[in-house]
Amino acid sequence: MAHNIGRRIIALLCLVALVALAVEPGGPSYLDIANEAYRDHDWARSAEYYKKWVEAQPSDHTAWYNLACTLALNGQPELAARTLLDAVEAGWRGRNHTLRDSDLDSIRELPDYARALERIDELMVEQAGDESIIGLYTQQSRFSQYWLRFPANYDPKKAYPLVILLHGRGHNPEGFISLADDLDTLNFIYAAPQAPNYIKDSRNGFQFYPSISDEDSATYALAAELLAEWIIQVSKDVAERLKTNGMKFWVAGFSQGGSVAHLMGMLRPDVVAGYAALGGYIPERFASSERFEKMKQRDVKVFIGHGTEDEVIALDEAQDALDTLMDYEIDVTYHTYAVGHQVSDSMRVDLTAWLQRNALK
Repeated sequence: MAHNIGRRIIALLCLVALVALAVEPGGPSYLDIANEAYRDHDWARSAEYYKKWVEAQPSDHTAWYNLACTLALNGQPELAARTLLDAVEAGWRGRNHTLRDSDLDSIRELPDYARALERIDELMVEQAGDESIIGLYTQQSRFSQYWLRFPANYDPKKAYPLVILLHGRGHNPEGFISLADDLDTLNFIYAAPQAPNYIKDSRNGFQFYPSISDEDSATYALAAELLAEWIIQVSKDVAERLKTNGMKFWVAGFSQGGSVAHLMGMLRPDVVAGYAALGGYIPERFASSERFEKMKQRDVKVFIGHGTEDEVIALDEAQDALDTLMDYEIDVTYHTYAVGHQVSDSMRVDLTAWLQRNALK
């Protein structure tokens, strides 16, 4: 299933505006009933209501995927495999998740299951070949998936700070959401979106910046603005579903994701309360005195963590970022660690303390 029931505090959601299709006004939606039936292992009822939901919301690829899972668990493998293919056509791209999901064990030898995996690869290549930067980003705002981690003992009546986790180039949110397991698991909601650009010839790797010429500054500037707005849309989507602390949110990114964290602080200090750049760097093409001054005015908090043995992004990048931010009297916390290009245990401890100190005031 698209939420990992074995880890009950993680769910997969998608950026789709869902209509509250309820059995009766004010009552649970078809989707709510389907999810509850799944948790109760009532596969027939779960499949029935997922089917009702996707009939009304055919673009909800996560629901299509969950319908395939419940059909497989309900002893309908052929229909489940065909439904999985429908999920892919609707926008499902979780290839690695599909390969690992035990709900689908009964359909792995069926032709439609193999075709679904092939179709994911084909669609990813088509997406990667799209030369329209605007097309890539606006398309992703409609169907990009993200992983969500709830606080332990989550209370739907309580508002929580939101932290957006940004993975590195060539990686994906399925792996990076695990960072939240080693942070504060009681007081924050974490969301890890999938970067909008697929990397050609990779199995399930994505990047935040498009593959365009470094000399194409106008397109890069446009892509940066769209990327920032796209991340904001992730935060808004979470806020529509869950109770978060106002319109501001926090960002934590690793490697290229750390660069995007810096970018978010520079471009949108009006909505970014603070950010952590782990093994990252400031994208110099977007740095300006005006932007750093606005960060200072908005009191954006910054955490920089970097490995002294980092062989991918040199420690000098982190030191340069520190010097730049301090020049503008921005509130920055800086730590180095005797590791390479990774998020070390000590880095997680320091990041947790920084989040608690600044976001739980």
